Amino acid sequence: MIAAKGFWDSFHELLSSYPWTAKRILRVLDEAPDMPRRNPFAYLMAAFVPYAGQGIGAAVGLIMYIYVVGILAAIAIPQYHMYVTRAMLAQAAAESQPARQQLAQYYLSEGAVPQTLKVAGIARHLPNGVELALNPHGMVLTVRAPSGALIFTPRRPGNGGPIMWTCTGGAGVTPQELGPTCH
Repeated sequence: MIAAKGFWDSFHELLSSYPWTAKRILRVLDEAPDMPRRNPFAYLMAAFVPYAGQGIGAAVGLIMYIYVVGILAAIAIPQYHMYVTRAMLAQAAAESQPARQQLAQYYLSEGAVPQTLKVAGIARHLPNGVELALNPHGMVLTVRAPSGALIFTPRRPGNGGPIMWTCTGGAGVTPQELGPTCH
């Protein structure tokens, strides 16, 4: 008779309160059994799973489990925050695109920078809490989203081509949070 030597059998023996039960039964059934060794990967996995037994083994397993979860949280939470901020800023940039086009059209047709957004026919508030502000000195458009601000500065090539917008982050917005829409 051959005893099971798979990963899950070894893992169960390491975590249960009655280890080696299968091997004890094997000895009862066979006088000279071929005793299997535990799977080495089971030792590795058992180190990260809290032991449901008693004493110091349970505490060590629980502390190891808390450490692993804590390390994963320390990595994941800031990354998630940056992802959400990047997504909100990208959405704000996309929602402000028509306003930038309208400002450029106004400048090209009138030959002057509008003094206010209202003069150019642009609403000050966009969906999702996005607010626009225009600095008439240089036609700089600031897009304030709940997660930060984007600053769009126009530039026009010397040959009189179309107006292009350069995007930068406002106060508190890191380069990683800008994403591909503002690079």
